[in-house]
Amino acid sequence: MLQVLEQRPFLFFLPQAQRDYYNRFVDPMNLAKDLEGAATLEGFHLDVDLHGAVAVATVGEVHRFARELFGGGCFLQGLAQGNLTLTEAEVKLN
Repeated sequence: MLQVLEQRPFLFFLPQAQRDYYNRFVDPMNLAKDLEGAATLEGFHLDVDLHGAVAVATVGEVHRFARELFGGGCFLQGLAQGNLTLTEAEVKLN
C-alpha cells in the first residue's frame, strides 16, 4: 500500500486539527449540537472525544487505520487548492 502521508506534513497539520476540535467543544452553540447528535445519531462522536483522539494520534496509527479500513482495495482521490506551489509548500514544512 502506498503511504503518501508522511510524518512532517502530518505534524504540521495536527496542531491545527487539535485547535479546531478544542474550539468546537468549548463553544456553547456546538455543545448543544453535540448533545443532540449524541442522543439521536448512532455512531456520533462528541467534539471532546474527537479532540482527545487527535491529541494522541500518530502517523503510524493513521496508516494502520487506512490499511484496516481500505485493505481490500479502495481508491481515494482528493483535490487540494491553495496559493502555494509544491516547492513553496515544502519550504514551509521544513
